[in-house]
Amino acid sequence: HLLQPDDITIGGIMNGIASVNNALLKPQLLSDLSINGFTFNGDSMGNASIVSEYESESKAVKVNIAFTKRNTKVISIIGQYYAAREKNNLDFDIQLRNIYLPPFEKYVNTVVSNMQGKISADLKLSGTLKKPVLDGTLDFSKSSCRVNYLNTTYSLNDRVIIGENYFELKNFVLTDLRGNKAYADGR
Repeated sequence: HLLQPDDITIGGIMNGIASVNNALLKPQLLSDLSINGFTFNGDSMGNASIVSEYESESKAVKVNIAFTKRNTKVISIIGQYYAAREKNNLDFDIQLRNIYLPPFEKYVNTVVSNMQGKISADLKLSGTLKKPVLDGTLDFSKSSCRVNYLNTTYSLNDRVIIGENYFELKNFVLTDLRGNKAYADGR
């Protein structure tokens, strides 16, 4: 596990509304929240907007979450959680745009260090809370890191395919500081 519940700290200033309509007949829960200066484990994530709605007929919680930095949307999470379903109750589209890599180093620093560059991703989250499934692509842009075991820095500007229980590389290019290239394929 990368994070345990005790390892997570969040911060920011929250403002917004939450309301319950038709509580006795067809309950509908609505929320529209904003968090200015949102931080996750001490790292600035920008400003967050969280809009959610519970629909009693479909027993689904619809969610639209956006993080913006300098007026640019960097994270978008849109979808539904179907509370009554036992299987496939997660249905979310996740987009990351130009997220800086250095804040992630603390989670992988036993393997890689000196992370630089940005990532973008288009992901689909499905499955259940107990067994989530993530599919999609992760793109590295002008990125580099040092592989600690080899004590070698590599640059990368390529795509990783993400599927249920795997990462796939297709002609993935790693370039060392001398310009030597290595190509990686596989899962």
